[in-house]
Amino acid sequence: MMESLQSVLDSIIKNREWLFSGVGLSVITLIIFIYKKIRNHGKDHTKPNHTSYNITYLEATKNENIIEEGSNPLYDLVERFKLVYVSHGIAVNQISVFVDSGFNLKLSDFRDNDSILNILNEELLQWTCDTFGINRDWIDGTSDRIYRPRNFYKDVTGFIKLIVGLKEKHGDDVEVYFLKNGKLDPDEYGKHYVVIIIRSIIKNINNKPVYMNIPISTNWDWGYWRSRYQLKSIIYFVQKLDIYFQGYDIDTITQNNLSSGQIYPEVELNKFQIGHTWYPEDFIDLPSQSVQAKETDETKKVREYIRLEGYEKYFKQIISVEKEHLETQKMPQP
Repeated sequence: MMESLQSVLDSIIKNREWLFSGVGLSVITLIIFIYKKIRNHGKDHTKPNHTSYNITYLEATKNENIIEEGSNPLYDLVERFKLVYVSHGIAVNQISVFVDSGFNLKLSDFRDNDSILNILNEELLQWTCDTFGINRDWIDGTSDRIYRPRNFYKDVTGFIKLIVGLKEKHGDDVEVYFLKNGKLDPDEYGKHYVVIIIRSIIKNINNKPVYMNIPISTNWDWGYWRSRYQLKSIIYFVQKLDIYFQGYDIDTITQNNLSSGQIYPEVELNKFQIGHTWYPEDFIDLPSQSVQAKETDETKKVREYIRLEGYEKYFKQIISVEKEHLETQKMPQP
């Protein structure tokens, strides 16, 4: 069995282009899980392994409304609906204030699960998903992915389009998090990855911002040149847009859970202390721009890669389009 697993791993390594997608990382995670099950076979495990995200998360946050197997699916839907808001820092008693006034919700509509069930309809569920970027299938209970996949490996222009659109819509209320596991080494393939979380302010409740989070599905392998060059290109354009961005370290399991859309980023981002643990801009600055510049032997190569791949040209085009759109909106209507 172990030899079979090794042959599968060897095959995956040969197909490295596929490895960086969310699906690729999910398969790797599954293989590791099977390996551990085989290795630990026969051992006495006194701690239960909670495979349900709902149970794991709710226990971690001390929420007593745990969704149990075999419970009423309609009440499960109510719990998932509430969990979306609570996970974004909105108390259940604040939902009526946060939701669009067109729904005419009252505080009494949230006194218990039965009252919430009475006001839930297609429009409110879809509005909730659209507002927070939540996967509707997760709300409906047919998927374990809270967020739908957004893979930008070999699609840097797609990321540029997304981030420029968010910048136009939200202005300075956009942030980007670059989360790595371990020390980044370009010579170590398949060991150290970076994942990206984008978030923007939707609204404020009692002067407290409420964010929409966008986890990017791609796990950028720092040890593979193409993956690293594309990630550095993204950092380059985020900085060029004057968007606030931060770099932090996280463990591999959390990193994979974030990129696969199976946990709420808000919970993890709130754990970070003030002060970055690494600075992504150090890896795209020229030595003349910063004394902290790193991996400077390839900085000019990355700039040339950006030009040859057409990223710079596309960036200028989409910026021009967005400016025209903005000017059109400002023009007085007849």
